[in-house]
Amino acid sequence: MPAASRPCDPGGGHLCLYVDDVAAVWARLVALGFPARSTDVVDITAGPNTGARSC
Repeated sequence: MPAASRPCDPGGGHLCLYVDDVAAVWARLVALGFPARSTDVVDITAGPNTGARSC
């Protein structure tokens, strides 16, 4: 069953990996069938992680 929770819901979790090329990792995961919530890599523009990228 697909996950229906939002990242902000209690009990929701996430997986964080530090990689050299987040766009390449995102593309590879999507190509393998990962149902990404984002349509592409996202640039973080506010907060303590400003300048980082996520997906």
